[in-house]
Amino acid sequence: PWDVIDYLFLSAQSAQAQERLLGALLQTLPITLIGMAAGLAFAFALAVSSRLTPGFTRAFLPVALVTQTMPLVALTPLLVLILGRGTAVTLWITISVTFFPAYVMIAQGLAQVPRAALELPRAYGATAWRELRLVAIPASAPWALAAVRLTAPRALLGVMIAEWLATGRGLGNLLNQSRGYMDFSMIWTVALVSVLLSVGFYQVALWIERRVMARMGGG
Repeated sequence: PWDVIDYLFLSAQSAQAQERLLGALLQTLPITLIGMAAGLAFAFALAVSSRLTPGFTRAFLPVALVTQTMPLVALTPLLVLILGRGTAVTLWITISVTFFPAYVMIAQGLAQVPRAALELPRAYGATAWRELRLVAIPASAPWALAAVRLTAPRALLGVMIAEWLATGRGLGNLLNQSRGYMDFSMIWTVALVSVLLSVGFYQVALWIERRVMARMGGG
């Protein structure tokens, strides 16, 4: 860590290093937040669909499992051919990295809703969607918040993988360029910044989770 501090703030090339790092961060962070939100939204939609129409999920899950088991290094050239080297391929890779763990967590939360909690809306003739919206989704909030906490660091990983393999932008590309130039100071700087960002995302998600759960408990 001291070498990184020296490289960024005390060395003769610190100004240039800061400029390169800041430029990469400004490219990576916005797409990370967008990709995380998109991955969570897709996971939530898939979990709700699995509750409402189980047949759809049974048909989709094999495809999802293939995306989780196939190495991104092998899949990325095809994605670049289809989507190009812009934001679309970054979002696709980020969603691919983030959605499945979040889906499993949210779907498990929906499945854990007690039957007794569902009896009242059923007694009043509520539709499956209304039952889900009024009872199952609020009851599964702890699982959804845990999914956010687990997904937040993975979103940064997905974006950096896309930047390394496809787009040539952001922290992933800076890491790749530094590797090519044997710039070990920048390599360690990017690695440390990535770790700090991942921990920061996790802690923010954990703080939000605790605040929401405390408010729900207080209500």
